[in-house]
Amino acid sequence: NESTGSLIDRIWTKPDQDIAVREEDDMYIVISASAQELPDLESLVTKAESRPVILFNLKLDVSRGDLGLLGFPRKDLHYRFLCRFLPVYYLRTRTYSRSVPQPPYVVNYSGAL
Repeated sequence: NESTGSLIDRIWTKPDQDIAVREEDDMYIVISASAQELPDLESLVTKAESRPVILFNLKLDVSRGDLGLLGFPRKDLHYRFLCRFLPVYYLRTRTYSRSVPQPPYVVNYSGAL
């Protein structure tokens, strides 16, 4: 029953929202879903059955810390749903600095590890 949970959970997760899954779809690609959209994503994966669902740039290292806070899905979403995904690549973008012996002495750049 998707209508269980606190009033805040029901307001933010919109359990009555319909997820469009068609028979002719072979796979699903989700790009940059936020923590609030994870329950909708769980519904999509359930309705997709055996078809692959590919997730890009979910920033789950940050989103998992938000679970359970006011306005976010409950922490059990991680154990019930998120732990079933296999990370293939983990790109972590950061800003770096490098010291050099001539001006400007510090070179700032950003990239991914």
